[in-house]
Amino acid sequence: AVLYAAEFDYVPGRMDEVCAALDKESFDYRIGSVHYVDGFAFDDPDCIGGWDAFGRDRVWDRYLDLLREFVERHSFEILAHADLPKKFGFRPSRPDLVENRFEEIFRIAAKKGVCLELNTAGLRCPCAEIYPAPNLVRLARKAGMRISLASDAHKPSDVGRDFDRAIALAKDAGFASASVFCSRELIPLPFD
Repeated sequence: AVLYAAEFDYVPGRMDEVCAALDKESFDYRIGSVHYVDGFAFDDPDCIGGWDAFGRDRVWDRYLDLLREFVERHSFEILAHADLPKKFGFRPSRPDLVENRFEEIFRIAAKKGVCLELNTAGLRCPCAEIYPAPNLVRLARKAGMRISLASDAHKPSDVGRDFDRAIALAKDAGFASASVFCSRELIPLPFD
């Protein structure tokens, strides 16, 4: 089966317009993501110099503010690449504080039935790690979230790439299945 879906960004001040456009479509699922912090495209290789101007902790802090707002205020089925700011290896100086913020975001997402995407594209980036990191996958499990798998393929050869590693990560965190959506209805797919 071919499923109909869209990934959309949280753009403060424009979400009425975005949601009105999305509501016109009969998507099987919607993927929510954040790629911009105050106009800075932190995951764009052409903008990598902006990290020095913004500062890594400021990017992470603002990103987590936006991610929480997005999860609280809007509806979607899957939260995409939750720790995307790590893409180029820019890690927060206080990972414990970031974990605490993710824990809160994941609790909110779990209450709304939002799945956490395990995205293998990070393995093909400088961070060389699935999105999100193993410790965050464990926090999502503890919060009661379900997961989905994605390769974030931008070329055919990357479709489904490294799913074996994503499944191993999921199992290690205590998950027994991944989820897909059809007409926005969750369908669990057991690993075994």
